[in-house]
Amino acid sequence: MTIRKVDGPGKHFGLHLRMSVEQNEYIGHISFSAGLRIRIHDPDEPPLVSSLGFAVMPGSHVYASITRRRTISLKSPYKTMCKDQKLVPGIKSYTIAACHDHCKKKFIVEQCKCQAFYMR
Repeated sequence: MTIRKVDGPGKHFGLHLRMSVEQNEYIGHISFSAGLRIRIHDPDEPPLVSSLGFAVMPGSHVYASITRRRTISLKSPYKTMCKDQKLVPGIKSYTIAACHDHCKKKFIVEQCKCQAFYMR
């Protein structure tokens, strides 16, 4: 995966997208509104679009600035909220978002004894 970089700040140097929501294909019982959810995230962390993304309505222009935030945890003997960082399967590096996502999936499986196909 190639990480792309910009040459300068401002709207003329950023990412430009034009998207069609195909609103005529929406099914009323599943979704009563049209639009997109956007989430900009590190390539090594899960997107978690539904909880961390922001909504964009059709026919609108959106400008969003981003700032990278990095958390460095203390080394042993201090512990993270996840007991073992290896508990997050399929994720290259430990992140708070990956930990929350894993804990949520684990809780659902334990409580409901099932999981949705996209949670695997």
